[in-house]
Amino acid sequence: MARTIQSKVITTRVDRDTGELIESIEKQEKVVASRPVPLYSMWLGQLSDIKGLTSNQMLLLFALSLDIEFETGEIDISTARRKKLATELDVSDGTLRNIISQLIQRDFIRKLDSGIYKVSPFLFYRGKLTQIHAQRDLYLKTAA
Repeated sequence: MARTIQSKVITTRVDRDTGELIESIEKQEKVVASRPVPLYSMWLGQLSDIKGLTSNQMLLLFALSLDIEFETGEIDISTARRKKLATELDVSDGTLRNIISQLIQRDFIRKLDSGIYKVSPFLFYRGKLTQIHAQRDLYLKTAA
């Protein structure tokens, strides 16, 4: 999540001859730090599998790809995150749950724990590209 930094800036104008304070302006500034630029690798060999997805399934996959954990491929789809995703994608919570179930059935994502899922590294991967083969091997070994 982006961090907000607040600062107070006071600007004063003083008469050079008399030293008298002419004007004093106080501003409250908020600076929002940007998120780090994600590193992605998309394996194009699985595009034939993506071809049958609905637009909502595609939108969810791409929305989730923004939050993939570095090198683990894990994503948070907890209740709070699911509600936010439903709002962003303009679908109901029930529809979003169905989409998640459909993506699990097609093995694009796997449930690891309560609210924690793993995205197939054959589809999306975020991290050092030297580690992608190890992550793919691990994903195949832990097939559901």
